[in-house]
Amino acid sequence: MIAGFQLAKLGMQAIGVFFQNASGGVKTGFISEVEVATAFMKAYSDIGGDVSELKHFFLETSCQDVVFWTSMNTALAERDPIEAFFLYRQLLREDLTPDFYTFAIVLKACMGFVTEQHALAIHSLVIKARFEDETMLKNALIHAYARYGSIALSRQVFEEMAGRDLVSLNSMLKAYACSHSELVEEGIRIFDSMFKNYGIIPQLDHYACKIDILGRAGRIIEAEEL
Repeated sequence: MIAGFQLAKLGMQAIGVFFQNASGGVKTGFISEVEVATAFMKAYSDIGGDVSELKHFFLETSCQDVVFWTSMNTALAERDPIEAFFLYRQLLREDLTPDFYTFAIVLKACMGFVTEQHALAIHSLVIKARFEDETMLKNALIHAYARYGSIALSRQVFEEMAGRDLVSLNSMLKAYACSHSELVEEGIRIFDSMFKNYGIIPQLDHYACKIDILGRAGRIIEAEEL
C-alpha cells in the first residue's frame, strides 16, 4: 500500500494512514513485517521526512533484517553520516550480514568524514565479503576516495575494475577535474576513451569536466576549442 501511494506521488497521505495504525501496529506485529516497515522507511525518507521520526519508527520496529537496517542507513547517510556509520557498526553487533548495497550506503556516509580512513576500513570489509567485483561498490569507492582528494586510490580502484560503466567514467573524470594539474593527461585519456573504448557519447557534463581539467592546467586555448 505504501509503495503504491509513493508511486502515485502521495507519500504524505501514506504516512498519515500508516501513523494512524502505527500505535496498534507495534502491539499487533503489523509493522514488524519487513516489507511493510521497509516500504514505509523508504517512502518517508524519499519525501524528506523528519529524521527524528524515522529514528523513533526504527527503534519501535523489531525488524532484525539487513534490508530494513540499510533503509534507515540510507536515510541517514547524507543527513547524518556519522550516525549512519555508527548504525552500521551496530548492525554488525546485531549479527546481521551486510549486503553489497549496505556497503554502498556506508561508503556514502564515509564521505562525511575528514580523512579516507573509514572508507579504507570499509574497502577491506568489501574485499573480505567478496563483493570487490561489484561495479556499484567500485564506483562508490572511486567517488569516496576522490572526495578526500586521494586520486591515486580512486585510480587504483578504477584500473582494477573488470567492467566499467558510465558512472565509473563520470566519477574518474570528476576526480581528475578536482585534482592537480599533473593529472590532466590522465583525465583527458579517460574522456577520450569514453567513445573509443566503451561506445559512450560524451554529454555536456563530460565536456564541462574536460574544460575544467584543461582550465586548471592553464590550457585555455584547448578548452575554448571544445
